[in-house]
Amino acid sequence: MKVKFTESMAGFYTVNSPAYDAGYVVGQRDWNRLSFRLTIGTDDLDRVRSDPDHRMQAIGEVRCKEFSPVGMPVHDGTFDLFAPAPAEGRYLMRYRLPFSTSAGEMTLLGYKDVGDDWGIDPWSDTTTLYTRLVRGTADHDADPETEHARGILRLNALMFARQLTTFRGSPLGVAQFGSFFLNRLLAAYGGPRRKPPL
Repeated sequence: MKVKFTESMAGFYTVNSPAYDAGYVVGQRDWNRLSFRLTIGTDDLDRVRSDPDHRMQAIGEVRCKEFSPVGMPVHDGTFDLFAPAPAEGRYLMRYRLPFSTSAGEMTLLGYKDVGDDWGIDPWSDTTTLYTRLVRGTADHDADPETEHARGILRLNALMFARQLTTFRGSPLGVAQFGSFFLNRLLAAYGGPRRKPPL
């Protein structure tokens, strides 16, 4: 069964930032804006459900004025819906978005950290993307020496409302995808919690 949907996220980044939060704050001050608009989908929902990372295809464009005044097409992009995280009972929603610039290939690598902290926080977890820009066509284990920038992208309430209207596929496929997504979220937020900070 086929299913697809559109997602947009936007935020800020800073070149050579040592941390995601700092990259966002400084990037916002300097207006170093970064965004993407993707169509995420699969032609085989059963394969996605059985895959350990629950990987789907991601096509669309990245926007970053450092590299181009217009959107740059993503090629061979992937989205991992619920990849296992190192910590027990947690998942990572991972984005790998290679794109071409006049200066060469770049890859946007990002993850959303999904799991039960102290307090109910699924909205924050599923709408906050910790983002790196990496030189070359890279994977999530990219050499740190190739890292260009860090920041954070976010999905706001209006973006989310629009996203809900973009789901396409057979009624059964969309329903099964929604059920799978909800069940995984319930598993994540019913699992082990992180210890509270001292």
